[in-house]
Amino acid sequence: MITDHSNILADLSVGVPDPVMEGSEVKLICNNICPSLYNPTMIWRKNGQDLPVHQTNNNELIFQSVSIEDEGHYSCALKQHEDHPSRPVELNVMFPPRVPSVSVSPHSQTLEGASVTLTCSSEANPPVESYTWFNRNGSIVSKLDTGKYYNIGNVSSEHTGDYYCEAKNLYGASNSTAFHLDVHYAPRKLSASLNHSGKIAEGSSVTLTCSSDANPPVENYTWYRRTTAETVHVGTGERINFNLTSDRAGLYHCEAHNSVGSLNSTGVEVVWAG
Repeated sequence: MITDHSNILADLSVGVPDPVMEGSEVKLICNNICPSLYNPTMIWRKNGQDLPVHQTNNNELIFQSVSIEDEGHYSCALKQHEDHPSRPVELNVMFPPRVPSVSVSPHSQTLEGASVTLTCSSEANPPVESYTWFNRNGSIVSKLDTGKYYNIGNVSSEHTGDYYCEAKNLYGASNSTAFHLDVHYAPRKLSASLNHSGKIAEGSSVTLTCSSDANPPVENYTWYRRTTAETVHVGTGERINFNLTSDRAGLYHCEAHNSVGSLNSTGVEVVWAG
């Protein structure tokens, strides 16, 4: 039997498969054990700390389903010769991209005319090789661009929609969940309409309607009547109703308001036939 254990123990080495894929069964093997040693007892270490015996199978360290939590530097040594371990080897676990996340900058509400940047992020080993951006409109998916960042300058309501990214590396690809870009803008395409044409008989029911495109939707509509002398507030709401009298004739307009801004319509004339 060889008695110079220090020389033999210094030759211990750990065999690691390559590549090591997440979820696979992996065996680390302690090699170069002196053949003259009968049934030697091995000690395994991770990052310099002894591993529990129940995790080892003597000269093999077995991972039934290896994960990134198992990553580290491993070494082996013969029991009672712990001061002569093998050289540590790194267990590096490979995995395809995790489900990416999408973030937007600036983080506040997206206003029409602003510049918006979408960022795609994913953890992977090896790191993500490529990011690809897509837009989904109903069942139609359009490829937009490649890269970790996707910039939209001078954003408009036409950019409202669902965006997602694909992250890819050597071992696979993964798509993010859809990010809904909601572009906010002040009221526009504002119009006021009247349920009559021409002159209106006294006592007739008059309905004025205000409509507008806005995002977020219009919070309130305000109605005004303009005469030769002044402009007066006459009501609120998308519609106003009244029975016509001579003092209610005049030029009416509405104002639409949301959190972004406000807009006045052109006037609609209510003509008394008396």
